[in-house]
Amino acid sequence: MAITGENYTVESRTRDSDQELVDFFKRAYAGEYNSYDYRSDRAIFERIKWQNDTNPSMVPGGRTEWICRSRDSGRIAGHFAVMPAALKVGGSYIRAAWGRDFIVSPELRGTGAGTLLLNKAIADAKEEYGAILLAGVGDKSYGIFSKIGFRETGRIPAHVLILDADNVASCLVGNVIASKILAGGLKFFRSASAGRFRKEASTGGVSISPVSSFDGEFDGMWADNSQEFNVSVRRDRAFLDWRFTKCPAGGYSVFSARDFVSGKLRGYIALRRGLARGIHTGVITDIFARRDDGETIEALVEHAVGYFRSMRDIDMVRCDIMGRIFVPALTRLGFIRVPSSSRLMYLSSDESVSSLLSDEGNWFLTYADSDLDLSGTREEGL
Repeated sequence: MAITGENYTVESRTRDSDQELVDFFKRAYAGEYNSYDYRSDRAIFERIKWQNDTNPSMVPGGRTEWICRSRDSGRIAGHFAVMPAALKVGGSYIRAAWGRDFIVSPELRGTGAGTLLLNKAIADAKEEYGAILLAGVGDKSYGIFSKIGFRETGRIPAHVLILDADNVASCLVGNVIASKILAGGLKFFRSASAGRFRKEASTGGVSISPVSSFDGEFDGMWADNSQEFNVSVRRDRAFLDWRFTKCPAGGYSVFSARDFVSGKLRGYIALRRGLARGIHTGVITDIFARRDDGETIEALVEHAVGYFRSMRDIDMVRCDIMGRIFVPALTRLGFIRVPSSSRLMYLSSDESVSSLLSDEGNWFLTYADSDLDLSGTREEGL
């Protein structure tokens, strides 16, 4: 059922409006940081198909997209969508959804279109999903979502390993003298970190190899180890195949960690390249292993660092992760935590669910869970 305002109407989007939505995205995202993703009709169609037709958490007839139309012209004025996910909360799974692609035509911002759109979309989504989640919420949108009931869990921690301090500094600071000062500071922190945190966990019992497809072993690994995390998106083979094999953005390299003797699967890591503000970045998109398996976690991170170092042109390695068990390995290998403006927010009518979502310590969250890693191209996807 549509909702109407003085100047706009809001309705659930149907697939027969795909071309109209493609045209709207090209106009609305033209001046945005991720505009590159919305220049090609083919790329946009592939993204729509991937999000709506292949997501293993989709259910027939489920509502996932809403559009706001101008009553005068009938044209699309705004869009909001969600990405369904199977979310483990405590000992069971709920049907959750990540907010995505909230955009209003630039010339119509501040006219009430966005507010009407969100009120309708969130009201509908609350009827269908046990929790609505937002990742990467910045200062500008924080107030908007807070007003409609979203609560903040915390900032998603960002960890970086500087490989080329001079290039990172020159990209961040235009002034030559300031750049040299910053580079000196980065080198100091890098050397201090390397001297203070030596490698402690042995990784000789783990073998790392590329993953070309996901099979039943990944289902078994998730089933055996997921109970250790209170809140996490289900990482079975269906999700991993959809997220890393079928994703039209592509560019992922996935590696498995196996027991050197038995060959049993113990974990995996997903990596890609990125470029932001001239900084060539190696991105750890996802990593998973048993909570107490420090050997595997460190072996995976160590492999990621070596993998990106071998490319020669990578300036830094980045890992955004909410999961405290992974921090010691990152720290021992020289990563430092940097300020993050990326918030995690949630909305749920179930207070027992909300109580778990509110505590950062309950979460296992990486770039792979929401649409964070889908914003921007492989060249600007940070």
